[in-house]
Amino acid sequence: MTSHGGQIQVEYHARDQPARPLEQPAKAGARDPTTLPPGQRVLAVEDNPEILRSLVDPLRESGCQGIEAADDLTALARIEMESFDLVLADMAMPRAAGWQVATACRERFPAAPTR
Repeated sequence: MTSHGGQIQVEYHARDQPARPLEQPAKAGARDPTTLPPGQRVLAVEDNPEILRSLVDPLRESGCQGIEAADDLTALARIEMESFDLVLADMAMPRAAGWQVATACRERFPAAPTR
Protein backbone atom coordinates (compact mmCIF):
# COMPACT_ATOMS: atom_id res chain seq x y z
CA MET A 1 0.00 0.00 0.00
CA THR A 2 2.40 2.66 -1.20
CA SER A 3 -0.07 5.54 -1.39
CA HIS A 4 -0.17 5.80 2.41
CA GLY A 5 3.51 5.04 2.98
CA GLY A 6 2.72 1.75 4.70
CA GLN A 7 3.69 -1.82 4.13
CA ILE A 8 1.94 -5.12 4.64
CA GLN A 9 3.78 -8.40 4.53
CA VAL A 10 1.95 -11.71 4.22
CA GLU A 11 3.38 -15.20 4.31
CA TYR A 12 1.32 -18.21 3.28
CA HIS A 13 1.69 -21.61 4.94
CA ALA A 14 0.03 -24.77 3.71
CA ARG A 15 -2.11 -26.49 6.34
CA ASP A 16 0.48 -29.22 6.83
CA GLN A 17 3.29 -26.74 7.46
CA PRO A 18 3.58 -25.00 10.83
CA ALA A 19 3.71 -21.22 10.77
CA ARG A 20 7.02 -19.72 11.78
CA PRO A 21 8.06 -16.12 12.41
CA LEU A 22 9.28 -14.15 9.42
CA GLU A 23 13.04 -13.96 9.37
CA GLN A 24 14.51 -10.55 8.87
CA PRO A 25 18.22 -9.82 8.50
CA ALA A 26 19.66 -8.44 11.72
CA LYS A 27 21.50 -5.14 11.55
CA ALA A 28 23.92 -4.29 14.32
CA GLY A 29 22.40 -1.62 16.57
CA ALA A 30 19.38 -1.10 14.29
CA ARG A 31 15.87 -0.90 15.71
CA ASP A 32 13.23 -2.95 13.95
CA PRO A 33 11.25 -0.38 11.89
CA THR A 34 8.09 -2.50 12.13
CA THR A 35 7.77 -2.11 15.91
CA LEU A 36 6.99 0.84 18.13
CA PRO A 37 8.94 1.51 21.30
CA PRO A 38 7.07 0.51 24.47
CA GLY A 39 5.02 3.30 26.03
CA GLN A 40 3.94 4.90 22.75
CA ARG A 41 0.37 6.20 22.81
CA VAL A 42 -1.48 4.88 19.75
CA LEU A 43 -5.07 5.80 18.93
CA ALA A 44 -6.82 3.21 16.76
CA VAL A 45 -9.97 4.45 15.01
CA GLU A 46 -12.14 1.71 13.54
CA ASP A 47 -15.90 1.13 13.47
CA ASN A 48 -15.62 -2.66 13.14
CA PRO A 49 -15.09 -4.05 16.68
CA GLU A 50 -13.19 -7.13 15.49
CA ILE A 51 -10.76 -5.11 13.41
CA LEU A 52 -10.37 -2.56 16.20
CA ARG A 53 -9.46 -5.34 18.64
CA SER A 54 -7.00 -6.84 16.10
CA LEU A 55 -5.24 -3.45 15.95
CA VAL A 56 -5.19 -2.66 19.65
CA ASP A 57 -4.35 -6.06 21.17
CA PRO A 58 -0.90 -6.43 19.53
CA LEU A 59 -0.06 -2.83 20.45
CA ARG A 60 -0.84 -3.50 24.09
CA GLU A 61 1.06 -6.80 24.04
CA SER A 62 4.14 -4.96 22.78
CA GLY A 63 4.00 -2.45 25.64
CA CYS A 64 2.29 0.43 23.84
CA GLN A 65 -0.79 2.20 25.12
CA GLY A 66 -3.44 1.17 22.62
CA ILE A 67 -6.40 3.53 22.88
CA GLU A 68 -9.66 2.62 21.10
CA ALA A 69 -12.08 4.88 19.26
CA ALA A 70 -15.05 3.10 17.69
CA ASP A 71 -16.01 6.07 15.51
CA ASP A 72 -14.70 9.32 14.09
CA LEU A 73 -16.48 11.58 16.59
CA THR A 74 -14.92 9.76 19.55
CA ALA A 75 -11.52 9.99 17.86
CA LEU A 76 -11.88 13.71 17.18
CA ALA A 77 -12.86 14.36 20.81
CA ARG A 78 -9.86 12.38 22.10
CA ILE A 79 -7.47 14.15 19.71
CA GLU A 80 -8.65 17.49 21.09
CA MET A 81 -8.01 16.43 24.70
CA GLU A 82 -5.05 14.03 24.52
CA SER A 83 -1.67 13.60 22.90
CA PHE A 84 -0.82 10.62 20.69
CA ASP A 85 2.38 9.34 19.11
CA LEU A 86 0.50 7.57 16.32
CA VAL A 87 -3.08 7.49 15.02
CA LEU A 88 -4.34 4.58 12.93
CA ALA A 89 -7.64 5.53 11.29
CA ASP A 90 -10.11 3.70 9.09
CA MET A 91 -10.52 5.91 6.03
CA ALA A 92 -14.00 4.64 5.15
CA MET A 93 -16.17 5.09 8.23
CA PRO A 94 -19.92 5.82 7.90
CA ARG A 95 -19.93 9.47 8.99
CA ALA A 96 -16.90 11.73 8.76
CA ALA A 97 -14.32 9.08 7.76
CA GLY A 98 -10.65 8.96 8.54
CA TRP A 99 -9.77 11.98 6.43
CA GLN A 100 -11.31 14.29 9.03
CA VAL A 101 -9.38 12.46 11.74
CA ALA A 102 -6.16 12.92 9.72
CA THR A 103 -6.91 16.63 9.24
CA ALA A 104 -7.52 17.07 12.97
CA CYS A 105 -4.22 15.32 13.69
CA ARG A 106 -2.34 17.62 11.31
CA GLU A 107 -3.86 20.67 12.99
CA ARG A 108 -3.30 19.45 16.57
CA PHE A 109 0.14 17.84 16.00
CA PRO A 110 1.74 19.75 13.09
CA ALA A 111 5.20 18.23 13.63
CA ALA A 112 3.90 14.65 13.53
CA PRO A 113 4.06 12.83 10.19
CA THR A 114 0.64 12.27 8.63
CA ARG A 115 0.07 10.15 5.55
